[in-house]
Amino acid sequence: MSGDPHSAQEGSSTVWPDWQKQLAGLVLVLLVPVIFVFFKPVITTLLIILLLAFVLRYPINFLHRRFKLRYSISVFLVFFLFLILSIWAFVALTGAVISVAITMLQELQAYLNANMPAPPESLNLGPIDLGFLIAPLQRMARNFVITQVFGGPAGIVNGLGQLLTSAADLMGQFAIIVTILLFFLLEMPTTIGGIGKLFPENSRREYAILIQRSDTLLANFFFGSLLVVLFYWLLAWAMFSLAGVSDPLIKGFIVGVPNFIPQVGGYISTILVFIIALISGTSKFAMGPLVFAFVMMIIFMVASGIAYYFVDARVYSKSVKIPIWLILIGLMVFAAVMGTLGFLIAAAAIAIFGEFLVFTLKKNRGEDPYPGEPEPPLFTKYWNP
Repeated sequence: MSGDPHSAQEGSSTVWPDWQKQLAGLVLVLLVPVIFVFFKPVITTLLIILLLAFVLRYPINFLHRRFKLRYSISVFLVFFLFLILSIWAFVALTGAVISVAITMLQELQAYLNANMPAPPESLNLGPIDLGFLIAPLQRMARNFVITQVFGGPAGIVNGLGQLLTSAADLMGQFAIIVTILLFFLLEMPTTIGGIGKLFPENSRREYAILIQRSDTLLANFFFGSLLVVLFYWLLAWAMFSLAGVSDPLIKGFIVGVPNFIPQVGGYISTILVFIIALISGTSKFAMGPLVFAFVMMIIFMVASGIAYYFVDARVYSKSVKIPIWLILIGLMVFAAVMGTLGFLIAAAAIAIFGEFLVFTLKKNRGEDPYPGEPEPPLFTKYWNP
């Protein structure tokens, strides 16, 4: 029947009115914190997989385009090389850290023995001789110190045991991550092509540019962070070498790694310099461990303070292009939600969020977010597996 409304609407889709669009948008916004709370472990694992895929795609792309290898073969070559290097690095780094930790424990024990107050030769309380209590009290004090420092609930040995347990858990999670990572890499072209089909044909160019710019921001951030870590690693290594600190390369690496976190990492590195210098001491200068630790900390603070304006600020300003105060706020927010991983990705995440915000505001005003900019081959020709 010609008047049947169902036949008139057959093959068409009902367009939501504005109030339904706004309600759907509000629901999606409210779902974000709920998803983070209830699916935090899954989201963290997913972000790690995405970050690893983000890094590994460069050598995969290089093999695929430069040497004309099949995409799947390029993935397998890069993946197994990554797997071998990861296992080797984990074993080598764990062994080196344990070796340095044992050395530091021995140095700490020597420091405690050297600074343990000597017992008095006599102990009198008026006319009463209490000298027979000196040896037992001294043994109790020594046992208390050894128990608290080396084996107590907060002791170093107990902490090393917990560290090894965490390392075993990390290896278990790593096995799950690499398994998912392999299949994700193999199906990445299909996945990105499917994402492209979700966008309307007339606006696909804009979304491709948005994703491409976000990708560039993330790449710049990680490359800049690696440069900053390398700089402070070399700085700490040079300081420890010149000052006569044992194992300067490994201890310099321990000092340099926290600088992957903007701003906060510098404070952590300064504290680490003080602790390492206090425990390790110096083989070249005649000064007490405490004085030596303060001197090393001050030198590192001055050097890193000067380097901040010539290295850190320039690197981060060119990578993410956002104010430092906004990075600090983002560090607090992302660390509260995602822990250590939140610290690492906060600056890049804020920069990407800013890109999405500008894109959304321009779209709401009916403007072209990227006038005159051609569409990158993200969806149409990402890879040819």
